Amino acid sequence: MLPRSLITVIVFISSVRHGLEDERDYLPALLKASGHQPRRFEDFSAQPVPSRDACLAGVEAAEVYLLLLGQHYGEPLPDTGKAPTEEEFTVAKRRGMPVLVFRKAGDAADERQRDFIARVGEYQRGRFWKEFRDNGELAVAVLDGLREVAEEAAPLRWEPVEPEPVVRWLTDRPGLAGGAAGYIPVLEVHLAAVTDRPVLPVSALEPLASRLGRAGRDAGLFTEAASVDLGSDTGSAWARSWGVGHECR
Repeated sequence: MLPRSLITVIVFISSVRHGLEDERDYLPALLKASGHQPRRFEDFSAQPVPSRDACLAGVEAAEVYLLLLGQHYGEPLPDTGKAPTEEEFTVAKRRGMPVLVFRKAGDAADERQRDFIARVGEYQRGRFWKEFRDNGELAVAVLDGLREVAEEAAPLRWEPVEPEPVVRWLTDRPGLAGGAAGYIPVLEVHLAAVTDRPVLPVSALEPLASRLGRAGRDAGLFTEAASVDLGSDTGSAWARSWGVGHECR
């Protein structure tokens, strides 16, 4: 049985249909039987927006992005040069949501698909990367990946920590506080190490700044039209918008 934290999770299934017809038709039933809500472009009914916008909005609204890689890349769109699947993948990366990648074994991929697979592999660095030969193997890999997502998103536990972690507040860092600290509301969230090992590597802080910016917009701290300053250094990541008087760190 899947953990309760994963009940009703929205999973967006992303791929070309050509060559992956069976998998795209199989996964929704599997996900529904496991307590999830699958989303595919085939499921979108008539809407007052272009299909492309509907699909990208579907990624935005999802909680897990599931990418199937087959033999074919798809038809690039004239304005971006990217196939719809890669556009959806780009949105998922920007959102910072869990990304599960599964590659179908068999015939060699076309040239554009090989390039896309290389880009996905660079982003994923092997995490959740699974090959499958049939729907049985795909089912095991997908459910295992979702279980791992659930474990990473498990509820927080409160435990006493000794000694108390050292936190550098915004007021202790004039270069970040600027002239706005003291008279505008500031939300500070700190992830403090309780061992000698760092909580996050420096390489993770730059993309974390983008996630903070998106989280701030989603929570209403920044409007969609607000200009948000994103940045990071060796120990912090931040998203701030002095015009609206809010900051996420």
